Amino acid sequence: MLNRRLLRIKVLQVLYGYYSGNGDDLARAEADLSRIVELYYRLVFDMARLPWLLTREMERRLAYGMQKIRPTEEELHPNRRFVENQVIAALAENPALKPKDGTVSDDWCNREELLAPLLTLLGGADFYKQYMRTPAGDWANDRAFVAQLYDWLDDQDELHEAAAEESGYWVTDLDTALELLYEVVERLSPERAQSPRILPPRMEEEFSGFACSLLRSTILQHSEHGVYIQGFLHNWDTERIAAMDMLILHMGLTEMLNFSEIPWRVSMNEYIELARLFSTPQSPSFVNGVLNGMVQRLIEEGKLVKTGRGLLGGKQKVE
Repeated sequence: MLNRRLLRIKVLQVLYGYYSGNGDDLARAEADLSRIVELYYRLVFDMARLPWLLTREMERRLAYGMQKIRPTEEELHPNRRFVENQVIAALAENPALKPKDGTVSDDWCNREELLAPLLTLLGGADFYKQYMRTPAGDWANDRAFVAQLYDWLDDQDELHEAAAEESGYWVTDLDTALELLYEVVERLSPERAQSPRILPPRMEEEFSGFACSLLRSTILQHSEHGVYIQGFLHNWDTERIAAMDMLILHMGLTEMLNFSEIPWRVSMNEYIELARLFSTPQSPSFVNGVLNGMVQRLIEEGKLVKTGRGLLGGKQKVE
C-alpha cells in the first residue's frame, strides 16, 4: 500500500511542521508521522467504499422514481446494473478494506452534496452508458467498470476538493489511493475479493521503518548536514533559498548517506520531484544542482557507498 515516494512526502510534511514550530520534540514528530500515515490508510478505506455509497445514492433515486404518482416505464422497471455490481459489493464487504477496529468514518464522502453531483456526472460518462448496456452478472464486465470508475474519479474536481477539505494531507494522497484501488480491482477475482489479502501488504517493517529512520536521522543529523550543505551554496543567494528547498536537501543528503540499498540516482530523482511538487518553479533546478555537487564530493571522499541494484544508471523505478 505504501511506496517510498509517498513516505518521503509524509516525512517532508512532518519535517516542515517540526521546523516551523519549536523543532525540539522528536517523539512528537514520530507520532505525527504515524498519524498521517494512518490518515492515508483511512483514505484508502473511504475510497474503497465510495463506489458503494454511489450505488446507495442511485438506489435512493430509483426508489423516488418508482414512488411517483405517474412513473414512466423506465422508472417502474429501472436498469439496476450499477446498483447490483458484484465488485462494488465485494469491496464494501471485505473486512480488509475497513479500519482495524471495524468502525467506518466516511462521513466526509457520505454526503448528498458530494454524491449527488458525482452521480449526475457519472451518468453522462460514456463508459457508464456502455456498461449499463452490458449483460448482468458478468464479473469481468463489473470489474472492468469499477476499474474505469476509479480512473474517472481521479479526474473529478468535486472529489479532490472534498478530500482536501477533510484533510490537507489528502491533497497529495488522493491520486495515490485511487491508483492503488484501480490496480487492486484490475486483477480482482471473486475468490480474492473475499480474501483478507485483497490489498498489497502494508510492508510496515520495511517501508514504515524507512520513513521513521529517515525522519529521525534527518532531525538528529540536521546540524552536521547543515554545515555540509552550506559548502555547496556559495553560488546561490542564501537569503532567497526557500525553506522547503533546504528541508529537501537535508532529506536527500540524509537518505544518500544512511540508506545504502537505495541507488543515489534514485534518491536524487525523488528529491528533485519533491521540489517540483512542493516548492517554487526554480526549485527542481536548484535542488538538482546542489545534490549533484554533493554526490560528486561524497563519491570523491569515499562516503557514498551503495549496495543496491541499479547503480550503473538507466531508467529507475519509483522508490
